[in-house]
Amino acid sequence: MEDSAPLAAPFAGSGGSATDTTVDLFDSGASSHMTSNRSALTEYRSIEPIPICAANQTLFQGVGCGTLTVEVPNGENKMHLRIRDVLYAPKLGASLISIGKLTEQGFTAQFKGSQLIIGSQNGQQQGVIEKRNGLYSVSRKIDSAAAVTTPHTTISLYDLHCRLGHLNYGAIRRMIANKSLPGFTILPLTEVECIPCNLAKMKTKEIRKTRSLPKAERFGDVVSMDIWGPARTETIHHHRYTFTLIDNATRWLWMPTMRLKSEALSKLVGIESREELQHGVKFKRYYSDRDCYNASLSLSSTLEL
Repeated sequence: MEDSAPLAAPFAGSGGSATDTTVDLFDSGASSHMTSNRSALTEYRSIEPIPICAANQTLFQGVGCGTLTVEVPNGENKMHLRIRDVLYAPKLGASLISIGKLTEQGFTAQFKGSQLIIGSQNGQQQGVIEKRNGLYSVSRKIDSAAAVTTPHTTISLYDLHCRLGHLNYGAIRRMIANKSLPGFTILPLTEVECIPCNLAKMKTKEIRKTRSLPKAERFGDVVSMDIWGPARTETIHHHRYTFTLIDNATRWLWMPTMRLKSEALSKLVGIESREELQHGVKFKRYYSDRDCYNASLSLSSTLEL
């Protein structure tokens, strides 16, 4: 563990000493294990203070490091996980268990439905943690998750959206309304459009419901093309891709199959030569889900995918 690097934590406590209640929060976004319960740490050693940034941009410090034993449910039984390199942060409101650090220490983690399944290196199941109020947490002697938040923290909806792994705005508002994230106050008019979310959802250009351009008048003036695949099942000739050409004027369709996507260019050259030789037709313009191309330009960079 690097003692000099700042660490990110999603929640900070209200400060002061640890209470007699405990919440173990399992978080895939945390960069390190952390706890405010000094008495629960064994093999403890003091370290140079490490700055930690909370969701409300508040900085607090990790001042020690040790080993923490966490009790997790496993069916009708209880299992004890021995977790190394846990930072002691007195102002943290709960024990924060980093999923990334768990896997580095030899555990396995699998998210299945509303459960987080913790396992050992040999595949033996060590614990099953249910999601409650949007959080994978194990609570003991506590009524709610209030210990993991700062009372009356004001934050923009966009910042909280980023801190929670780009969770959608509606879900965040429901969590706050249901008191799953108690203590947070959302600033008004902060539902900013998230560019990374938009880019992650974009795949192809939207297909309009109405025609935006006039229909082509002659065969070959405008041809739409697309490559599809790979299919899960091969043809008898081991083909897994299709190359589709549709003429805009006549709705003529040509759809050869291919073994590789890189065969599309040779297929296009072949059909161009055939139509020009047999029917005297030259293809003039192509449309794909990427752009529009003139037939006089080289399409090698477009079709060699």
